[in-house]
Amino acid sequence: GLVQGVMRYVTDSRAEGTAVGLGFFGLQCSENAYAVPTVSVAPLPRNAGALATALSVSLLTGAVNTSPMLPALGGALRHASSLANSFGVKAAVVLISDGFESFSACPSAPADVVQKATDGFRAIPSIETYVLAADNPLAADPQAAARFMPLDDIAREGGTGAARRVDVAAEAQLIPTIQSALAETLLEIQHEAEPCDYSVTESVRL
Repeated sequence: GLVQGVMRYVTDSRAEGTAVGLGFFGLQCSENAYAVPTVSVAPLPRNAGALATALSVSLLTGAVNTSPMLPALGGALRHASSLANSFGVKAAVVLISDGFESFSACPSAPADVVQKATDGFRAIPSIETYVLAADNPLAADPQAAARFMPLDDIAREGGTGAARRVDVAAEAQLIPTIQSALAETLLEIQHEAEPCDYSVTESVRL
């Protein structure tokens, strides 16, 4: 459901003009490994094909994910900061996760990930961290609350409020004519992240 929802977003005409890249969690524990995305950041719809291909591969092969959230977020923030500095643009990170797992090939505490988001938001230029929580309310998981709580903290300290939850099980059941909640959430994040600059060419005297 997660992959299908992201695919809907990158092919949505309302996302055109937004530059989007993509990186996956993996077995690497080095922040450097995540400082370069799997698909480079480039404007939609030009980048939609590369993004869709990468998402399709992850769907077919099953991406290996042991939740190295700390190095992954750190690398993404570094890349976003580099883009913002190099091109003078507003850049933000969208972290998509099904929760903070205690098991990881790269163990880290939730507080360390929250601090990473805080540092990115307080940096110059400021890089916001949006969090999309891939939830499955039908799955009986007694640890769900504990897994999702750190995601809210990461989003809050990253300057974007609470994590936005999307039912990925429901996403998988959607037919093409039904609106995707995940794609709509990504569009909402896109609009919030867009800079609001206004040029004033003439003063008004009262």
